[in-house]
Amino acid sequence: VGHSLSFGRADAAIAIATSAALADAAATAIGNMVKSPQDIEKALGFARGIEGLKGALVIMGSELGAWGKVSLCRTAVPPTFPM
Repeated sequence: VGHSLSFGRADAAIAIATSAALADAAATAIGNMVKSPQDIEKALGFARGIEGLKGALVIMGSELGAWGKVSLCRTAVPPTFPM
């Protein structure tokens, strides 16, 4: 267990699956596709094609994209990082 090797620039890439190994591998592959905010939609399209994934979320800077069984909600605490 450790930090994933990333060739992308996503701040976060999350994959949802019933298999932790599939979710981990998919999140790494999805995150590696994101070099700019314009790549988020392409990365989510890639995620849609992975059998066994139930959803995915990608964040880069102030941009966010989500697909599938992902619930977004407001938090009570505002973010402390620059938008």
